[in-house]
Amino acid sequence: MRLVQAALPLDARVLGWDSAALVLPSYGVKVVAFPRPMPLSPSDAARQADVGRFFRRNTSDCDRGAIAMRWGATHVAWLTPELGRPVQRELTRHGAVTAPVGWWRITAAPPPCSAAPAGR
Repeated sequence: MRLVQAALPLDARVLGWDSAALVLPSYGVKVVAFPRPMPLSPSDAARQADVGRFFRRNTSDCDRGAIAMRWGATHVAWLTPELGRPVQRELTRHGAVTAPVGWWRITAAPPPCSAAPAGR
């Protein structure tokens, strides 16, 4: 787990899938949204919906970037057995995997898309 921690800056804010989201807080990593109910959070329903959409196959990079920005995520984390390979390939389009440790994968959160082309 130390290698996974080392792949994240101290101020990282993670959008995680399933076990990754549940384990990281035990090691001092801030997780901004969980795929499971957190009834004491007033924004729980919105966060769960966004996590589900973020990790769904064929969600656009722009949508993923908007979700990451909405919750302040700097990184994305998952365990390979818990997420289909097509989604894993989609998630690595926007950044290198910084923690290929065992089943763990961590990558930078996708950037938000701009509303207008640059230079206009």
